[in-house]
Amino acid sequence: VWGQPVENAMGDIGVWRNSVVEEDRELLFDLLSSPPEQAVNLEYRIRRPDGAIRWIQEQGQPVRDGTGRIVRYVGLSRDITEKKLYEEAVLRESSINQAQAEILRTLTTAGDSISDIATRVHAHALELTGSAYGYVSSIDPATGDNVGHTLSAMMGTSCHVPDGSIRFPMGEDGYGALWGYALNTKASFYTNDPESHPAWMGLPEGHVPLEQFLSVPALHEGRLVGQIALANPGREYHEDDLAVIEVLADIFALALNRLRSSQELVRAREQAEAANAAKSQFLARMSHEIRTPINAIMGMAEALRMTSLDKEQTDYLRMVRHSTNHLLALIKDILDFSRIEAGKLELSPHSFALGGHVRELLGTFSEQAESKGVSLGLAVADDVPEYIRADRSRVSR
Repeated sequence: VWGQPVENAMGDIGVWRNSVVEEDRELLFDLLSSPPEQAVNLEYRIRRPDGAIRWIQEQGQPVRDGTGRIVRYVGLSRDITEKKLYEEAVLRESSINQAQAEILRTLTTAGDSISDIATRVHAHALELTGSAYGYVSSIDPATGDNVGHTLSAMMGTSCHVPDGSIRFPMGEDGYGALWGYALNTKASFYTNDPESHPAWMGLPEGHVPLEQFLSVPALHEGRLVGQIALANPGREYHEDDLAVIEVLADIFALALNRLRSSQELVRAREQAEAANAAKSQFLARMSHEIRTPINAIMGMAEALRMTSLDKEQTDYLRMVRHSTNHLLALIKDILDFSRIEAGKLELSPHSFALGGHVRELLGTFSEQAESKGVSLGLAVADDVPEYIRADRSRVSR
């Protein structure tokens, strides 16, 4: 258990004391300074001579002399490292599942911004790895810049983000320094000796020392959309840390893609609405511009009708009036299209003679047909009613 002869570990109180991991010494020794009157059950960590950390459980009963005074404890020490590792694994798995569930909720939550999502991912990444520092960023689709939405303070008061984000620009050769390595390669990595990494280019003045570093690119269908970077957990990073952050990066990429798709749909809808509004304005202006000369023609035709006209002139005038009415109807047709798209089309039904109305329409086109050698005729079936109730102008069209 102790990695050395038992007489050394248990026979010399100094050796035993020094074997206890420093973080557990104070609590353990405080307890032993006032020996309990009942059975004891202690759990603490030791460091073996080879550097390995083991969990120890001490269970003992007090032994008393004739006067009832405790003279010693009799008990058992056993290695519970495997049990503790299992408990830690279960707790870690539970924390990972909780983090995934919380971040996945953003996929169904309306109103969250990229910064909101990044903040959640950042908090869980720090907690799950015990990292002291880190940031979560997204790639600007327009510029390729790496935009950090959350940034742990690594340069004291001189390191701040005034507008909630900070940009790491993409150069001609990609992204620079250690933080850009995962973005350039689109591959996750960690290093427990950052200064020996090929991408190491030093740190800005005032930056906290970088003892360990882990970086995971967020990819959606192979396309780079963001990054999670962490540093200094107070221990070495391991493959388990990388696997956990890769899961968070995958969810972050999905959330980013969903949010940006939603934003693109909103922009497309706004553009379509603006285009429809512009079209409606154009059609209204055009109809006004065309109606003005047509109304003048109709006014002149009405004035001409009040004069002395022979039969041929009267027929010509009737055709002019029908043609101008037909042109006005076409203008109304154009406007109706925009009304239909807006769901604002209204009908004006009333009773009229269907056969007579169609004959008037044929008269409008008779001269054109005759000039082209086309014969226009009208045949009305016996079961067609003489009068109908409908929107006369739209039946004409």
